[in-house]
Amino acid sequence: MGHPKSVLVMPITSAKAEVERALREKRSVRDTYVKLDCDQLDFLKNDSYVSTEQIISINREWLHEDPIGHLPNDVLLQIDFQLIRTMGLQKAVQTIIEERIAQITFPSMLETAANQEE
Repeated sequence: MGHPKSVLVMPITSAKAEVERALREKRSVRDTYVKLDCDQLDFLKNDSYVSTEQIISINREWLHEDPIGHLPNDVLLQIDFQLIRTMGLQKAVQTIIEERIAQITFPSMLETAANQEE
């Protein structure tokens, strides 16, 4: 089985207008943006932002075979957490984590409960 024909992407923007507005209003940049520091990412000319509210599906063939750069794992994790917030998935993620912790911590209790339901 090959790769799907489409892939979900998020735009990277300098967000100049949003940054200027935030500075004027003395507030932080939009919650849905994850900052990318150009000093830490060689492929960026300016500080930029990943816009987690603008997820789009594109044809995989539109992507370059050789990426212009890679985001470090800590930035990818920030994007993941912001996506969870942007999409309102906090409760679902919390439930999944709690269930997994219960499976790891109390496996025999869960088996007993499952057997009693049968």
